[in-house]
Amino acid sequence: DANGEDFVKLKCGGTGKDEQTIWNDLSSAQAARIAAGSVLELATKVAMGELKNAFALVRPPGHMAERNEAKVGCYFNNVAIAAKYLTTRKLSNRVLIVDWDLEHGNGLQQAFYNDPNVLVINIH
Repeated sequence: DANGEDFVKLKCGGTGKDEQTIWNDLSSAQAARIAAGSVLELATKVAMGELKNAFALVRPPGHMAERNEAKVGCYFNNVAIAAKYLTTRKLSNRVLIVDWDLEHGNGLQQAFYNDPNVLVINIH
């Protein structure tokens, strides 16, 4: 859960939810916040016309994080946060998210399943 109560001792000796969602007390929280903030800042600059386009290559990626659960190395759903911010603040009426990865971005799908302003295309 959000308080880390689901975390267990992993075979590798670390703490996490699964072998791909490892929590490091020294850097995981900061890395996740920087990744989410970077995507949010880039999306905002594009929406406001300060940048023509942008590409954020960040870790952890975020597309599998669900509203209340970290999953498969994703703590915050970076793109979902940015898309919701843009539509809520009226910086964009519509958002298209193209998610390509080896695994399905279930967190993105859940976040916008009933939102007519955000189209999520998953290619995996």
